[in-house]
Amino acid sequence: MKITPILIAAAMTATGSLAVARLGGLGAKNADPKAVKVEMEILAALNKMRKTKSLEPLRMDEQLQAMLREQSERGARGDPAAKTFELRIKTQKLAPHGYRLQYLAGTHSNELLGEIGKDADTQKALALEYADIAIGAFFVPDDPPFFQVAVMVVQKPDPMAGKTGLSPEQTDPVMKEAATTIKKLCYDTALRNNPNLTGNLIFRVVIGGKGNVEKAELISKTGMDVFDACALNAVRELQFPAPYKGKPVTLNHPMRFVPPQGGKTIGRLSPGQVSRVFHTKEQEFKNCYDERQKVKAKLGGTFLLVLTVLPSGKLKSVDVTTDELGDTLLRKCLLGHVNELVFPEPEFGGEATIEFPLKFAPP
Repeated sequence: MKITPILIAAAMTATGSLAVARLGGLGAKNADPKAVKVEMEILAALNKMRKTKSLEPLRMDEQLQAMLREQSERGARGDPAAKTFELRIKTQKLAPHGYRLQYLAGTHSNELLGEIGKDADTQKALALEYADIAIGAFFVPDDPPFFQVAVMVVQKPDPMAGKTGLSPEQTDPVMKEAATTIKKLCYDTALRNNPNLTGNLIFRVVIGGKGNVEKAELISKTGMDVFDACALNAVRELQFPAPYKGKPVTLNHPMRFVPPQGGKTIGRLSPGQVSRVFHTKEQEFKNCYDERQKVKAKLGGTFLLVLTVLPSGKLKSVDVTTDELGDTLLRKCLLGHVNELVFPEPEFGGEATIEFPLKFAPP
C-alpha cells in the first residue's frame, strides 16, 4: 500500500514571542528529557496497539527521529525551512516505499495519542504489517508549556516479496530425509526385481499453510510403477516447516537413484533356472562323489560354488568359496562337470553372479 506523504503547514503550531525567546539552539544534540519521555510513551502505546493485532513492534528509525526532532523545533519556531522537510525525505530517499507524516501539538502523551487516533491515514499506516516509525518531539516552555511532535510511519517492503514461502534451507533437509526413507522402504526392495533400476524422480509437492503436504505428484518417473507409487506415498507423509504467512508453497524437487554397481548392467537368473541347469549334471556329480567315497568312507560336506555367467549364458568363471570335502580328486571331477554347464541368457542382458551349493553325505 502506498502511503501518500502529507505536510499541512497549518497543522504546525506557531509559538508566541515568549516561547521563542525561551527555546534553545536549533538541532541541539541532547534532546530534552521531557520530550524523550513523550516520544517513548507514544511509541509504547502504538506498539501495544499493534500487539493486539498480532503485528510486529514498530522499530524507531533513529536517523529520521533526529530529523523529526529538528523539524518539530522548526515548526515551534515558525521557521519557513520546515516546509522543505518532505523534499529532503524524497531527495535522500529515506522512505522509498511510502510514508505517513502527522504533526501534533499537546501538553501530554495521552492528548497527542488522541490526535493520532483521529487521523484515518495515520491509523491505516500504523496497521501495516511492515513499518518503521520515527517520533520527534520538542518541548516548548510556553505558558502553558506544550510539546510540538512529528510522527512519521515509514512503510517497509515485505522481506519475502517475490520469494517462495519456504527457503531451500527449510525444505532440503526434509527431502533429504525422505530420500533416505524411500531408499530403504522402496528402492532397495525394487532392486530385488530389477538390480539395474536407475532413474530420476521429480516430485511436485504443494505444501499447505501448516507445513503439511496438500498434494504430491511425480512429474518425472522411473517407469517401475510399484517403486514410483511407494516413493510418492512416502512424500505425501512429510511434514515441512509452516510457510511464510501460511501461504501454500509449490516445491519441485528431484531425486536420483543409482544401484550399488553404478552404471554396470547386472544380469539375473532365477533360482529355478539355476537349479534346472545344475540338475542336468546331477548324475555326473553323484558319480564323482560315489567314486571317491569308496576310498574315503566318511567323505562328505558342502562344496559351495560362485559362478559368473556371461550374457550369452556361457560360464565366465567358477570359484569355490567353501570346500568341506577336502578331496583334490573329487574337486577336480566336480569342477570338470561344472564347467560344462550352459545357462539361459540372463535377464537384463548383463553378467549374472550366482551361488550354488553341492552337498554330499555318506550313506
